[in-house]
Amino acid sequence: MAKNGRKLKAAFLRNEGTQDYLSNLERLKEGGSVAEEQYESLKSEYRQRLTTIDSEIVGIKNEFTRELEDSRRDLKLYRAELEKLGIKYKVGEVRLEKYLSSGQKLRRKMEKIESKISELESIISVSPSADIGVPAARLGFTLPELSSFGEFVSSPQELLTPWTRLLGPVGGLLLFISIFLTWVSAYGFISFSGIQAHALIGAAVIICGLVGIGAAFLTQARTRGLLHIVIGALALIFFLIVFLPDLISDSQEAAAWGVPLIIGAGVYIYLLASIAVIVGGVFDLRAK
Repeated sequence: MAKNGRKLKAAFLRNEGTQDYLSNLERLKEGGSVAEEQYESLKSEYRQRLTTIDSEIVGIKNEFTRELEDSRRDLKLYRAELEKLGIKYKVGEVRLEKYLSSGQKLRRKMEKIESKISELESIISVSPSADIGVPAARLGFTLPELSSFGEFVSSPQELLTPWTRLLGPVGGLLLFISIFLTWVSAYGFISFSGIQAHALIGAAVIICGLVGIGAAFLTQARTRGLLHIVIGALALIFFLIVFLPDLISDSQEAAAWGVPLIIGAGVYIYLLASIAVIVGGVFDLRAK
């Protein structure tokens, strides 16, 4: 939605600019500052440009209309599900605790969809570019709501679908494991795990790994995706800024003594896991 919002605003701005060009051209014509042949040529060019822009605007609005229809359908399904949950509670099938927790989750989802529907309706109804300033800004980057950090999955199927959702937690698990594997060894006999090689990285990565695993249980794809991207990026930054300079320094010192240092499997697993967490976050953001 964000991409189409930016496209729509840009199209309206081009439309407005072209309208200004036409108005200026008319004033030049009235003042006798432009030849008839040039006037007709430019007027035809600008009108053709407006036709193309108008077609683009219609196409973008049609995409928003389809998204609006999908959101209305989802809202209808959630309302039916909430009503069904209430009936199950009344007949005694669902206990009060589950009724309250499940009902709260459904209402939160409905509130988000209702907000999205309102925003989409506003975007679809606008014509001048000035009218889409606020909605377009909303479509850009904003921090996730705090309430989204308290919404968790309620079934294993929700956790496993789609399969790309597993990239984040699997990467987080591998990050956690990698810090206890061999990172550096000398002659293949003396070896150090990640946490032994650098305690700061070890502590930070343990936290990142656990958060990466825990984030998988959040229901909001956007919140989950941002967390995974931040965690993966932090893991790479820790490696490049903290561990890598020490490794280069130690390698040079060891080489002076004729002792080669060997990079262990833990380092490679760590790097692959960091990338997997970031990629998982990107997939989550696209699925929002």
